[in-house]
Amino acid sequence: MRPELRLATAADADVLFELVRAFHAEEGYPLDERAGRRALDELLSDTSLGRAWIAWNGSEAQAYVVLVFGFSIEFRGRDALIDELYVRPDARHRGVARALLDEVETACAALGRHAIHLEVEGDKSDAEALYRRRGFTGTARRLLSKRLAAFLVAASWLLAATEGFAWGPDGH
Repeated sequence: MRPELRLATAADADVLFELVRAFHAEEGYPLDERAGRRALDELLSDTSLGRAWIAWNGSEAQAYVVLVFGFSIEFRGRDALIDELYVRPDARHRGVARALLDEVETACAALGRHAIHLEVEGDKSDAEALYRRRGFTGTARRLLSKRLAAFLVAASWLLAATEGFAWGPDGH
């Protein structure tokens, strides 16, 4: 039976965050509860950042996917990244991930996105096989990440928010 897919809204935040917790726990990914929930709430309240969908089987949330938006010269403009895709263990191998990927691809096409990116860990051969069957290809590149200190992020936000504000008599 195909799951019911629904675009997540702020009303779904608690259910969605429970799935996020399960994903992070299963994978051993660190999750700062407060910061993670703030980020999820921000995503759900601002569609310019991306979208999230939940796969339901009746009243049970089985899976989710988070799609975030970006821009790439190489990929000719607006693109998207599947930030997280998780299916509960008892719902795997039933087409749930395929249904979520269908939804993401349809949404990206409708939103004028030129490419969809994702990352998959080397020991996830089932997931990688699914993604490759869906047309995702690998490159010789590896994604590298750097977390920015919270004060740097806050400082950049403050600078952007006060752009044009004259700090002193000479504008500094």
